Amino acid sequence: MRARALAALALSSAAVVIPSSTAQAVPQQAAPAAAPVTAQAAAPLTGVITGKVTDGAGAPLPGACVTAVAASLQTLGRACAGDDGRYRIDNARNSVIYLRADAGGHTTWAPDRLDRVTATHIGVTTGETVTVDLVVEQRHGMLRGTVSRQDGTPAKFANVSLYREGAPGTRIGMMIARDGAFTWSLPVGRYLVSYGGSGYNTTEWHPGVPNVGAATAVEITENGTVEIAERFLPADPMPPAPTELLHRGYITAQPDGAPVAGATVSLYSQSLVHWGTVQTAADGEWRLPLPSDLRLITTVSAPGYATVWGFDDPEPMIGQVMLPPTRLRPGSGGLRVTVRDHDGGSLVPTATALLKMVDTGYSWDYTLPVRFDGTIDLPNLPAGRYKLKITPAADPIRATQWYPAALDEASAEVITVSDGQTTELATSLLGPGRVEVKVVDAVTGAPIKDACMSIADVDACTDADGIRRADVGWEVKKHSLQVEHLPYHFTTTSSFDAKPGQLVKVTVPMQPGAVVAAAYEDKTGHDGSSGVCVDAVRGVWGDVIAEDDKVCGSLTPGNKVLLGPFHPGRVQLFVHPTVTTGAQWLGHLGGTGDRRTAATLDLHAGFITTAPNIVALGYGRIDGRIQFPNGDDALFGCAEVAPRMSSCAEDGGYFSIPYLGPYTWTLTYQGGAFYRVRTGEAGAPGNFTVKVGQSTPAWVKLIPGTSVYNIDNGNVNSEIDAFDAYTGRLLYSTSGGTLALPANRIVVFRLRYGSAQNPLSCWAHLSTRKGSTPYYMVGTEPLSPFRIDPAKNCLNREPVRLTGPVAPLPGPVPATMFAAAPAGSAGTSTAVTGGGAASPWGVPTAARLARVKP
Repeated sequence: MRARALAALALSSAAVVIPSSTAQAVPQQAAPAAAPVTAQAAAPLTGVITGKVTDGAGAPLPGACVTAVAASLQTLGRACAGDDGRYRIDNARNSVIYLRADAGGHTTWAPDRLDRVTATHIGVTTGETVTVDLVVEQRHGMLRGTVSRQDGTPAKFANVSLYREGAPGTRIGMMIARDGAFTWSLPVGRYLVSYGGSGYNTTEWHPGVPNVGAATAVEITENGTVEIAERFLPADPMPPAPTELLHRGYITAQPDGAPVAGATVSLYSQSLVHWGTVQTAADGEWRLPLPSDLRLITTVSAPGYATVWGFDDPEPMIGQVMLPPTRLRPGSGGLRVTVRDHDGGSLVPTATALLKMVDTGYSWDYTLPVRFDGTIDLPNLPAGRYKLKITPAADPIRATQWYPAALDEASAEVITVSDGQTTELATSLLGPGRVEVKVVDAVTGAPIKDACMSIADVDACTDADGIRRADVGWEVKKHSLQVEHLPYHFTTTSSFDAKPGQLVKVTVPMQPGAVVAAAYEDKTGHDGSSGVCVDAVRGVWGDVIAEDDKVCGSLTPGNKVLLGPFHPGRVQLFVHPTVTTGAQWLGHLGGTGDRRTAATLDLHAGFITTAPNIVALGYGRIDGRIQFPNGDDALFGCAEVAPRMSSCAEDGGYFSIPYLGPYTWTLTYQGGAFYRVRTGEAGAPGNFTVKVGQSTPAWVKLIPGTSVYNIDNGNVNSEIDAFDAYTGRLLYSTSGGTLALPANRIVVFRLRYGSAQNPLSCWAHLSTRKGSTPYYMVGTEPLSPFRIDPAKNCLNREPVRLTGPVAPLPGPVPATMFAAAPAGSAGTSTAVTGGGAASPWGVPTAARLARVKP
């Protein structure tokens, strides 16, 4: 059995009603002006690479192009020099960037290197400008040579390294003498040459000397040729030659799988050191003996086909799979896509692109970085149909999109690359999702100004047209929306879906509430209160808190306060304590501790009702002890003075309710199998008057009660409430079964049923010989079962409260039912059927009991 018991306070004819004639139309107050914000320039997200490209004589090289290369060998950016030889790569950001300058068919890697393997990388961070000057010598000569082992045989796979004279510690180039011979085009100048490998663990220097101190430089002149012949010094024993492994593969054409004869196959190290080149045979096979421990990148080219790098890539790239190519696709075209940010600006670096071929019998895709200038440039692609996915940089988080502006592959457009042509396209990244929220009054439809909400963690309010527009970012998700317009409208929640690049319009209707205006008088002398919090309590039967939470308002400089929103109807306000002032029921001429003497406000949605002044005084406390009739402490007993103001007994049965204003308070007690005792009943003091700064004692003894067994409510998912017919206090609630009640009370029963979407209720009117009545007398003996059925004896007719003394009926009283009272208002005398005007229901006089039928 599920049960709960709630305390209640009585209403009487002493209540003062503030009529609706004092109501005013709710003004739309303007929000305070926001503080001015000083504009600041946004911090740069990228850096710059700049410098000058000159020839060996220091003259600028107009048109020389500088390429920024990633560690993966893929291109990150490119810029060509102007007439003054200066270049500039904007929007750069990467921790590893290699720079290569090309001019007149010659190449230099920074800083002053001949190849990628000896180059040194730079890093560019946010807001940094890195200056790198490069020299591309236009005068070249030739160095030819051989390297042999100590027995005169070719030193296969020997490595040959180059150093500038005077700088033997800085290698500037390296080459592999695959069959013991090499040919090298070099800028003019004087160089030291070293060689090693081919099984030898030593480094030797031209002309056949063991150390650099004895080395002799070779001089390369323009269009001249220098020939050298080197031989490893004797070693005992002579080391074995490197173990060779026959690298081989077959090159076929797609889609028919026919062999491709005469294709050129070249093999490079991951630093692009060339290890050898070979042609395919008639059956498409190629063979090349190389050392067994190499990790190589292979490239294949053939007339009429697109060149392939690695396993199946359109450009050099260090990947996880280094298998040699096996298939070529016919036709070769180019693809160039320019990508801008959604606002027309440059992309944040580290964006990537994935190109995926469609309409093929196998899966093919390739991932590459979007260049610093926002381009995707692949000049060597197999002819075919593709889809392109762009993944922006992770900072800030952006949505991945498919060309041109799709969020999924199925919606992407197909890009066609034709043989011998370059397809050029332009697109923009999707912008953030945007929302336009229009807030209107649910009754009038008028726009609401200064309705505030948080969107994407940014708090802002609606304009004069009731509209707020905001970016919500790139994440595809459902966004929650909570709109506040206090104190005039109830807070409203909503949600919306906003996808990147889309504007969603949302209309949020807000229910207007009633508003209470009051002046605040702090009599404590502390002047420490900045706001007021109240509970609006309504209901003839039970204390029903009108709102889910306390309603609070801030004090204006003139000590005025607007409180709201409230649901319409007649309410009384319980004013919560502050750090310096005590709690009170708002009375007509000050506070009170008894709801029965509190002012009643008649509230209307969309209007302001002026309330009596809130006169705030200091506070005291009630400290007491709850015991059972035998004197034992009620360890689980509780005392309640008002909504949200209660205390439950702890060790020794003691309880304490602090922060109470200096008024006479009405308390209710309960505990265990014993039932509610209220102020003025046997076992409880007649009243509790609190004084500022003092403790008021409250010693209470609970009294036994009785039960109504096996009430049948005739409905599932329903509850029965029992109320005191005099005070309207809720005595007990149950979902069925046994209803526990205080002894010697007259009660009324309410049945709540239906659903959360369609709640229903009715009042039990039980049969007597003179008709039905909503009033039921409870004695001390358990009562007989009865049934409450909405189809028969539960009516949609609310009883009126009975008037008279609140004192309980003395002694055991048989379970009886009184005749029904006609409709009327609480706090007035009513007539009963079968007799004249009713006197107050106090002691059961003989005349009254004569009308009672068991």
